[in-house]
Amino acid sequence: MIISYILTDSDTAARNITFSKELVQKGVEIGHETGETLRIINESAVRSMDMTEQIKTATAEQVQGVKLVTQSIEDVSAMASQIYNASKEQSEATKNILRSIESIKSMAVNVVRATEAQQRDGSEIEASVDSHMKTSEEMFATMELRRKQSSAVVEELEIMKGVSP
Repeated sequence: MIISYILTDSDTAARNITFSKELVQKGVEIGHETGETLRIINESAVRSMDMTEQIKTATAEQVQGVKLVTQSIEDVSAMASQIYNASKEQSEATKNILRSIESIKSMAVNVVRATEAQQRDGSEIEASVDSHMKTSEEMFATMELRRKQSSAVVEELEIMKGVSP
């Protein structure tokens, strides 16, 4: 009877050892599979980190580019504004010159009427003044055109400035 218990216990122990061995073997296989899965996850994480770093670098470069473009637009806008103001001042100066020429023309006409002896000379003065007046009017027209063009440039730049981030 003791032998029978020993045999039964030995048989149970052998089955338990076999079962434990199978469990350990499955655990080792799962460990290998888990290790391989973790290796793949680690490689993916490293690639993701590299991509994230590249995205970060590209984003920083893009931000710097946007800053440069914005600064350039602001610089061009300031220059266009200065050109516009200078054109406006030139236009006002030309108007003043035109008024002065008209005043001179009026004086010349009065001199012609008052002095018959200098009528011929007065006519030449009047022709000269007309020529200068025409030239001044052409200058004024040109300056006015420049002022309008400068205004258009300033408006375009303001639109561009409003569109940039």
